[in-house]
Amino acid sequence: MQPLRLTFVVVGSMVGSVVTLATAMIVTTALAAIGGATTTVPGLIDATPGDGPTLATASTGDATTVWFIAVTLAFVTADLLVIRRRRSRTSREAATKARSHS
Repeated sequence: MQPLRLTFVVVGSMVGSVVTLATAMIVTTALAAIGGATTTVPGLIDATPGDGPTLATASTGDATTVWFIAVTLAFVTADLLVIRRRRSRTSREAATKARSHS
């Protein structure tokens, strides 16, 4: 795989990881505000309900970096598997087409 394409895969996966983790944090905080109970994603976020104008407070966990790396690696793996599957399917189709024209 070309280095430029691999770079795009990794950067895209990092962006996807940030969006995924931010969404998880937003949902966790919203659940704490709505449910009125402490909500936790272990190592990522602890959200506690607030009083009055403060609907909820949230603090990031100690393992936020670990979460970021794990989700990024999962996205990179998935992207590389999709690329590999496309490449093998394309080569199979080309071989089948070449055999049918012979």
